[in-house]
Amino acid sequence: FGTMKAEKNKFRHFGVDISRNEETLDVQMCQKSYIANLKPISRKKEKGRTVECDSNPQEVTDFRSLVSGIAWVGITSPGAQAVASLMQGFLPIPKLKHLDMANAALQQLIDEYVPLVFRFGFDLSSSKLLLQTDSSLGNNQKYSQGGFVLFLCENHPQNLAGHVNLIGFRSGKSKRVANSTSAAETLAMNAGLETALHIQTWLAELQNPLLTPKQMTTLPSNEMLPIDACTDCNDLYSNLMNPAQPNLVNLSMTLHMSALRAERECKRVRAWIWLDTDDMLANPLTKLNVDGTLPQEDLVECLKTGWWAPVSYTHLTL
Repeated sequence: FGTMKAEKNKFRHFGVDISRNEETLDVQMCQKSYIANLKPISRKKEKGRTVECDSNPQEVTDFRSLVSGIAWVGITSPGAQAVASLMQGFLPIPKLKHLDMANAALQQLIDEYVPLVFRFGFDLSSSKLLLQTDSSLGNNQKYSQGGFVLFLCENHPQNLAGHVNLIGFRSGKSKRVANSTSAAETLAMNAGLETALHIQTWLAELQNPLLTPKQMTTLPSNEMLPIDACTDCNDLYSNLMNPAQPNLVNLSMTLHMSALRAERECKRVRAWIWLDTDDMLANPLTKLNVDGTLPQEDLVECLKTGWWAPVSYTHLTL
């Protein structure tokens, strides 16, 4: 690679400003400077053009450019990733109202962006992974929009959470067709759990650096961080908690449901949790408001404070 240099504590990497707080040792990934360079779409005003009219070629190019720019902010922002994914559904020819929605989404990003912070001080011996997944079937005629957030948080015996640290998230079209809300939620849970299991294994490797790969494959589940997985879908929760394998109306979901139940049976997942939709932080990653913004007030507050305390949930361990 030729001449290279090592950078630490404070540097920029592909538009992401990375810094370590010298006092708290927290590590921050911030894209505020990048966001400041994103430009709203200039919509050409002509007599007779209503919001339902198609965009002209230049406006389509500007729309693509803005959505791509917002997508890059998805490196550090779950909301930006969700907006970009949902806005791509308006292509190839967005209407004028979609340009206005993209501009509103950009303004919300400017006003509400919160850097991604990895807070120092979490003791892995008293922590857990908390997964929240959600899906929306109404955003697309064929593929549902799935989203999840994954937190490293305190492992309270009585409370679901407390101090939390966001370490994983995604918002995007599901890879398979869903013909019901329950099926869409099942696909979202599978996608989220795949990431949670990967990070669970990775953290176990960090805690056991001397184990061989073969030994890692036989590491007992109780020596890994527990995973608690949350859904706000009553059907999915009921099926997961039912001791007997249910006869699903959608037979294509049988395999996906079996995969989820298998992870619980081998104790890689500690508990399935039903969470009220009002407390579900993954909810804004699957739907837009009519003006193009996201209903993300609770998620933004959680990211700002590093604290989350839900009110209504059912926490039962089989």
